[in-house]
Amino acid sequence: MAKLGIHRDFLMEFAALEKHVQKRVFEVFEKFAAATHAGLHLEKLTRQRDPRLRTIRITDFWRGVVLKPDEGDGYLLLKVLPHDKANHWAERHRASVNAASQGIEIRNDVGLERATSELRAVTRQDATRLFPEAAYPDKVLRSLGVDAEIIPIVRLIPDETHLESLHRVLPEQQYDVLLGLATGMSPEEVDREVVQVYATAAARDTTTATADPLASAMAHARGRVTLVSGTDELREILDRPFDAWRVFLHPSQYRIAYQESYRGSAQVTGGPGTGKTVVALHRALHLARRLPADAPDGSILLTTYTRALAAELERSLGLLIPDDRLRAKIAVINVDALAYDVMRSRQGGGPVKLVTDQKEITARWARIARRLGLEFADVFLDQEWRHVILAQDLGTPEAYLKASRPGRGTALPPVRRLRAWRAIEAFEQQLRQSGERTFLQFRRRRRTSWPSRTSHGSDT
Repeated sequence: MAKLGIHRDFLMEFAALEKHVQKRVFEVFEKFAAATHAGLHLEKLTRQRDPRLRTIRITDFWRGVVLKPDEGDGYLLLKVLPHDKANHWAERHRASVNAASQGIEIRNDVGLERATSELRAVTRQDATRLFPEAAYPDKVLRSLGVDAEIIPIVRLIPDETHLESLHRVLPEQQYDVLLGLATGMSPEEVDREVVQVYATAAARDTTTATADPLASAMAHARGRVTLVSGTDELREILDRPFDAWRVFLHPSQYRIAYQESYRGSAQVTGGPGTGKTVVALHRALHLARRLPADAPDGSILLTTYTRALAAELERSLGLLIPDDRLRAKIAVINVDALAYDVMRSRQGGGPVKLVTDQKEITARWARIARRLGLEFADVFLDQEWRHVILAQDLGTPEAYLKASRPGRGTALPPVRRLRAWRAIEAFEQQLRQSGERTFLQFRRRRRTSWPSRTSHGSDT
């Protein structure tokens, strides 16, 4: 049986296909995975840079691109594209093994050649270099996994902007190494924070030794390749390609997620789509694995601001952790629901009466203003209460008279403040008499009365 690896780019392209094409992709690779001589299904090209790259027919219009080994039965599914685009891609790319991590890499040879010509034109007019040989000798770059073919290109790069333009054509790990150096990391730091993370992550994922060079390189390609053990797993992955993509962890994120412990809380920042959620999922898994055998369910808390995202986290954890017993150690709940549960427990388990309808809240302010004969609009009173009284936790009229009102626009002299206070006092009294709270009051009390909890880790 052929050993199949699926590149993450394949999953994203597969997810965009129409359902009938997806079905045909599965049928083709189901037979491919079960075949004793999988290579018989592959079509050779005439002008490719890497003779191991082949295409496989999906339909008359669609082709898959597969990396076929010189020896062994490991195969890597790289792309699924229209016929001409698949041939075009296969003719221009090449696979190699990173010397430092031993993981599979894909490079765009034609793109690199074009980039080299463009850089030569730039550097004829600019003598500055981002990676001068005096600062970064060839020996150092090679030790970090930058191969001999890439080093001449590296020597031409004048600045970080041109380095970033090479992101799509350089092998991924080599780009990460160069980016680390460009941002001020020493070679020793890059080796520890980038190279060894790739290598260590791969070593942890490699459960069995193999004599197949491609199968071994795929196993060392954490964050880019997932290995498929059989047709059932292939069906599961292709049925939910976005799910498989969603739990991919880039090697540079692996160190953050699987660090043994942190001194106090740890904050991970990044823009949209940079993988913060995936890091959080893997961190929760790591902490759950470290729990003692008798730890109760829900010992690890994974929380977020919205119910929708909490539900998505729950689903993603199910993909990442098939072991139900281990999965049960992680509680996923949005922060407001958690606070509500805490407040209920403080009240002996009884319900907490929340006023959440903003129209109802505004209507109450209007009725109070009319009853007290005040000239204030309902919206003004509600915002004054939210942004001044609650924001500064003001409990007396004296405190309100002295308080600043940043961002509230029109000044409010003392006499008018006292009149506004009458409305605020009446509003809060009405809530107390009916045993109600608004969500803003609820959140304020939550911040001041958070319960102590037994912690099995110092991460937040």
